[in-house]
Formats: sequence, structure tokens, C-alpha cells
Amino acid sequence: MLRLLRLCVLLPFLTACVETVLVPTGSVVREGSRQVAFAEAAGVKLWAEFQWSGDPVNLPDYVTPVLVTVENSSGRPIRLAYQDFTLVGATGVRYAALPPFGLAAGVSERAQPASDIVFVDYHPATPVIRHPPPPPPVKVRIHHHRFHVAPPYAHFYVGVPLWAGLWALNAGYYARWQAAWPVRLPTADMLERALPEGALDDGGRVTGHLYFQNVRREAAVQLQATLHDAATSQDVATLTLPFAVR
Repeated sequence: MLRLLRLCVLLPFLTACVETVLVPTGSVVREGSRQVAFAEAAGVKLWAEFQWSGDPVNLPDYVTPVLVTVENSSGRPIRLAYQDFTLVGATGVRYAALPPFGLAAGVSERAQPASDIVFVDYHPATPVIRHPPPPPPVKVRIHHHRFHVAPPYAHFYVGVPLWAGLWALNAGYYARWQAAWPVRLPTADMLERALPEGALDDGGRVTGHLYFQNVRREAAVQLQATLHDAATSQDVATLTLPFAVR
């Protein structure tokens, strides 16, 4: 069932909650009672639906959760990076996929307290840097086959194969869009369900959530995915899935 984005409006003596439904308007497939948007290009298949059933229950009031499945039959490994997924509104505004992990040298800044400096007793002028322990790995709740997590995520995804090739983390993208998260988000549940960045081998399939900026002010949006070869960075496929916002 399609999830609802709730827009609550304060009226005199009354609080009303206007429910906004995001409905796929292009190709769809049915999964039980649900309609899931679908697109295919150059051997890559993409399914997407706006939905959430975790913590917090009112997550769509703050960000737009999109459950995506990517299946690769392109003959090449494809890169899955947050910067390559965008929601484009009918107004022309582009809504970014927010990186759920704050990565610095492969460690989450969100889960890590600031390092402190302790001076040793026998030589007050000699600082000793005490690093906090790394945050614990997440409970892996994504579905994956022939998927390799990007090296900066290795600590979080214990048991998921690691991409052995080069991986350039887009530090500018992270610095800009991690600041856009609302207070107290993402939750642990969101991290466990998040699609991590990584490489999907030919014949592979992976499912997980992307968290976009809130799109409630739009009349329509398009999910755009521009996917590249994980080894060569060459373009592989561009897919677009349209949705009406009602």
C-alpha cells in the first residue's frame, strides 16, 4: 500500500491533517495491493515506491522515504551513490538524497562523540589523543545479492562483501547534505533500512531505502537515477520514474 505524506495545517480552534498521496504515473507493477513504479534501461531495472513502516512512524512529515530496488543485467558493475539519485519537482526544484551516515575516515560522525585530549601526568606538555571506540555496526536489513558495499561503509556493514576497486567519496556532497537532516534524524531504524553506497555486480540485486528532502510542496515529482560503471565511471543508464503528488 502506498504510504501517505501528511501535511498538518493549523486552523483557528482546529488542527487539520491533509494527507498527500504520491502515486506512480508511469509504468507500474503490482505487488499485492501495492503499485510500484518501474523503469528499465540498458539492462538496469529500477523499482521504487514511497513508503515507510519503521521508527519514527511520522518520518514522511520530515523527509521523503523511497524504497528502491535495483537489478543489474548490464554486463558491468554499476555504482550506487546518493549523488546519482534525485527527486525533481514540477517546480524545477531538485531534492537531494540525504546521506544517512556521517563519514569521516570511514567512521560515522553522527555516532561518534568528539575526541578529547588528555595530558599525561609525567610530562604535562605531551598530549595524548584518546580516540573514542568506533560506533557499532548496523543490523543489516537490506536485501542484497552480488552487492559490494563501498569501502567507507565497511565498519557498518559487517558480513556484506566489500568493493575492492577504487571508491571516491564525494566529500562535498556529504558536507552539504548531512546538514539538511532534521534534528534527531536519522534513527537507528533508518540506518538499518538505508541503501548504502556501493557497487552492484552484473546479475546482482539490492533493495533499501533512500531518504530525500521533503517534497510535499510539489504537484508532481520524478525520481531520476543516473548510474555509472563502478570501475570506469562511464555512463550505463539513466532512469526516470514519475509520480503525481495528490
